[in-house]
Amino acid sequence: MSDKKSNNKKKTTSRSSPREILPSFKTSDLHLSAFLRCAGLKLEGYERKGTKIFFIFRNRGDTEKFINNYLNDSPVKVLTYKTCLKELRHLIYQSRAETEEVSHG
Repeated sequence: MSDKKSNNKKKTTSRSSPREILPSFKTSDLHLSAFLRCAGLKLEGYERKGTKIFFIFRNRGDTEKFINNYLNDSPVKVLTYKTCLKELRHLIYQSRAETEEVSHG
């Protein structure tokens, strides 16, 4: 099961190199994003590319540690995770509504 998550990470995350610490971290993985929010990483925003939404987090330098925790099935508080997931889904719906307004408006 962790192999599937590892492959998913490669597809949905963007970093220039393993050792370079970038000012932000971007992913389209909704569940990873909810986990990072639970871990206290600041969501700086999101961007839409076609039908995909990328969540952008401030990279505190320990972001990779939290990503590894996620990939290794680290426990989280369920209600906190649920709240974070709900907030991110709201951003997705909001982004879709804004896109539809622009295309119809």
